Amino acid sequence: MTVPGPARASPRGFDHVDTWVFDLDNTLYPYHLNLWQQVDDRIRDYIARFLAVSRDEAFRVQKDYYKRYGTTLRGMMIEHGMKPDDFLDYVHQIDYSPLEPDAAILLCSDGLSDMLPTTTIAQIVRQHAGAPPRVVEALVTAANDAGGRDNITVVYAEMPLFAERMGSATPDSMTPTEASRIAATTR
Repeated sequence: MTVPGPARASPRGFDHVDTWVFDLDNTLYPYHLNLWQQVDDRIRDYIARFLAVSRDEAFRVQKDYYKRYGTTLRGMMIEHGMKPDDFLDYVHQIDYSPLEPDAAILLCSDGLSDMLPTTTIAQIVRQHAGAPPRVVEALVTAANDAGGRDNITVVYAEMPLFAERMGSATPDSMTPTEASRIAATTR
């Protein structure tokens, strides 16, 4: 006798999604800068003020809502009818000065990192510093040219002084001589 197994739910489609947002707290900047601790403290302060409770009670509420609702914000909205805008404005008013004004960040799938050595990735970033869309396009093209066996995802952002630190002008304003100098110095 064969007993049928449980029916499998069909996977949810994501065809209706046109934009993805990833919340990457404590991953896009060095942990030692302590930016998240500032946000965490301001969440506690906001809850204490909003609920008129002590900071200790606010801490308990904050962590309880985080565990039960996935975010403290969601818990405050559900349990207390709080509107999110004032909360979000307040908790993100932190000191950003520890962030380097000349930094860049690259997030990528293994479709890129498996196809290109780190030195090649760094060379492409340096070559196109100042033009993030060109950085992404050049990295994807290079990975595809190297055989591109997997999906390639690249997210790249740079701070305003990154291109200057790399010693390059904006690629649109570079002469062929400047472009070849940068290519030569990044090998």
